[in-house]
Amino acid sequence: MSREEIGRQETRTLVSRIYNGSFGALVSHLVDSDALSQAERDRIKAQIEARDREERKKGTR
Repeated sequence: MSREEIGRQETRTLVSRIYNGSFGALVSHLVDSDALSQAERDRIKAQIEARDREERKKGTR
């Protein structure tokens, strides 16, 4: 199992146990707790916006 696969599995376990399966709750916690730098927030925002554009192109949103 690759490091990336282990990371995904462990993240799912954490989210399931602590955030009742809600990845949105995890993100909200990170943003609200000032755990993310401005640069990290900007990078995440850009990733979300790029994903939204991809989904609109595919017509899945």
